[in-house]
Amino acid sequence: MDEVLTPRDWELLDTIRKTYRQQFSMFTQQVHSIENRIVSIYQPHVRPIPRGKDRVSTEFGSKQLILLKDGFTHVQAISWDNFNEGARLQECLETYKGFYGCYPEKVQADQIFGNRNNRAYMKQRGIKYIGRALGRPTAESRQQEELLQKEMAQRNHIEGKFGQAKNAYGLAKIKARLKDTSESWISSIYFVMNLLKLVQVHFLSFFYKLLYRIWQLVMNIKWNNAEILALDTDGRLIQVQ
Repeated sequence: MDEVLTPRDWELLDTIRKTYRQQFSMFTQQVHSIENRIVSIYQPHVRPIPRGKDRVSTEFGSKQLILLKDGFTHVQAISWDNFNEGARLQECLETYKGFYGCYPEKVQADQIFGNRNNRAYMKQRGIKYIGRALGRPTAESRQQEELLQKEMAQRNHIEGKFGQAKNAYGLAKIKARLKDTSESWISSIYFVMNLLKLVQVHFLSFFYKLLYRIWQLVMNIKWNNAEILALDTDGRLIQVQ
């Protein structure tokens, strides 16, 4: 039998056995969930992740935690298991400091990141958290509420980045089966997006510099012509438009 089955076949057979044990355990205990539940024989690393959304209550795939700075994306974590994003905020801030040599001026994130520990951590480091205060709602003025809403709305940039990755670059259609290949595919998508953002920034910079040089050249020609005209008219005032 060893000669008939390949190493890949043995892996699939082992996954089938684990799946059977999990299903049998849930059946005998009359439960609908189990730790490290296998939902795909060919992708045993994929886990069901409850989302609580109106469209779908459960999603299958990786969960990503990313940082967004000036339109550039950094992948902080890729996990196939569900995890609490709020517990990783301090790790993200330290990663940011490692990249840029300082902490960010402010943090815009979901409410789950604004727990007491994270707020105290950010306060000690002079980081402003954009979000509602904990506890009972205070009688804030309408102007303060509008300012808070405007600042919180800036978080839509990161949601837009996810949407761009899914719709334009196929983040929602990863077809790789292996765990490492899927993670490499995901990282490559964000890498390409950063490259295009870099090209966009440098192109705009080059375009602005080109326009500035053209403007300087036009102004030099304009003033040179004005000087020539002044010499030719024996000092009479010439208005150049």
